[in-house]
Amino acid sequence: MDVLGVESGFRRRLLLLEIALLEERGVSTDGWREKIESASPQWLAELELEIGELDREDPQEPLHWHIPESNETPWKPSAEELHSRLSGAWRGRIAGCILGKPLEGPGLCGPVGDLHRYLRHTDQFPLTTFVANDPIAAATILGGPLWCPDSQRGNVRFAESDDDLRYTFIGLQVAESAKGDVTTAEVARAWISSLPNGFCFTAEQCALANLHRLGIHDVLSFGDDSWTYVRRHRNPYREFIGAAIRAD
Repeated sequence: MDVLGVESGFRRRLLLLEIALLEERGVSTDGWREKIESASPQWLAELELEIGELDREDPQEPLHWHIPESNETPWKPSAEELHSRLSGAWRGRIAGCILGKPLEGPGLCGPVGDLHRYLRHTDQFPLTTFVANDPIAAATILGGPLWCPDSQRGNVRFAESDDDLRYTFIGLQVAESAKGDVTTAEVARAWISSLPNGFCFTAEQCALANLHRLGIHDVLSFGDDSWTYVRRHRNPYREFIGAAIRAD
């Protein structure tokens, strides 16, 4: 196996994604795509350091959140209402995951018009229940098969494991085990102990890899700088929606 080739290909892809992120933030990146695409494996490491200097004005995400005081009357539900609301929210999340999983794979997240055409062609538009599979229509209109057969209409017998469900379980685990306020370190420990690397994606996968690379004890020793490293190092997905919704 050409390990150097795999590593340089991975690094090149991440740097191109980083450039795209910087462009979205309004940072000038003239000529950087060409530099990355033509760079030798040895030069890529130097480019990575230089690109890290491009976004010096990047506002840092706060590591500690202040919750302002509220004058609203605290919500004091009965045990029955609390159970009903939590149960409804959890069941709604499960139903939403099952609905979306068949259409979430690479190549299927294309133009919305293609999905509309597929649903109309298979008499499923407007969508009122889970998505049914039509292999020929999927290949012709969407460019590939639907994902996750166990989440397709007619096959649903359980909720398949999904990252949007796994993080909710982990959040509950942290909340139940925390002594006082939940801290970033407690969340990090839960990720390391409960999340195999292949069970998370993009921003969270990069952050978890950085946590494993440093080790939780070193992260705690170096404080805020190490948390910034965990969040940002080789993580051009850090502004993706997945990175934002994990706060729930």
